[in-house]
Amino acid sequence: KSMYGVLEDVNNPHNSYISYIMMYGLIFTSIFVAFIIYNLVIGAKNSFKSKARNEQLLIGLFVSIVIAYMVQGLFESQMAMTDYFMMIPFLLFSGLLYYTNKYFKQIKKKYEKLL
Repeated sequence: KSMYGVLEDVNNPHNSYISYIMMYGLIFTSIFVAFIIYNLVIGAKNSFKSKARNEQLLIGLFVSIVIAYMVQGLFESQMAMTDYFMMIPFLLFSGLLYYTNKYFKQIKKKYEKLL
């Protein structure tokens, strides 16, 4: 870089997961990522299992947003930094996905009563 005159001061690894490992440790990061992946798998199953189109779209939206943030976290460390606004929507949609997975049967019964 110095040969071409590029003077760039990089203080982070440009990967959210490596940043989390450096900040919180390997055990916490692996538990966190495993929890998110488990919710994604259950959410995808619930989306395919649902017969109502609105439920499929809503759960599929939550799953796709969380996957998009996780993939973006591979290439940027903005999700681990407090200066940027990426962690808040990621946690928000992860929580909504967890809520819909946890209460999927109750939500489905209420939705069927309305129809």
